[in-house]
Amino acid sequence: GSAIAQACPTGTFSEAQGLVSEQQCSTCPAGSSCSIGVLNHSLCSPGQVQPQPGEGACDYCAAGRYQDAPGQTVCSACTTPGVYCLAGASAPLPCPAGTHKNASLDVMTDPSQCVTCEAGTWCSVGSAVATPCAAGTVNPEPRQAECASCAAGTYQYEQGETACFGCTAGNYCPAGSSAELPCLAGS
Repeated sequence: GSAIAQACPTGTFSEAQGLVSEQQCSTCPAGSSCSIGVLNHSLCSPGQVQPQPGEGACDYCAAGRYQDAPGQTVCSACTTPGVYCLAGASAPLPCPAGTHKNASLDVMTDPSQCVTCEAGTWCSVGSAVATPCAAGTVNPEPRQAECASCAAGTYQYEQGETACFGCTAGNYCPAGSSAELPCLAGS
């Protein structure tokens, strides 16, 4: 006795023709969504999940979690050192160069939580910790992605330093020296 065809409700789908009741519509499976009157379910996109069957929309992963595959029911925790996950993340994002993971946080949810590398250290993209500059290199500024070699005529024998020492009389120092080298006998 229907005057017009009724659509399968939200959370269900059907490709079949000639249905006579709402109960003949198929329930949308977990990991997907079904808006009103759809022929088939749609897998949740990366960054979204749906743990429950019969839902009309997928949920975005919360900040600090991510999902990199379509059609999933749970988000993964963003626990790899040196990364953070914004809300709706489809993959962890690395801390920017010159910063590293905040050791006081198990999960980071924003790039502002990445810690600035101190002077005398360096941090590449996605660093878990700051790395001290090697002997023969220095970093006088914070938030750097690499250390600079000591210039010719200077040296640095310790790690994690911010300045090079000048070579003393009777010695020479090529660029990147970690020690003074004595001039050859007779020179």
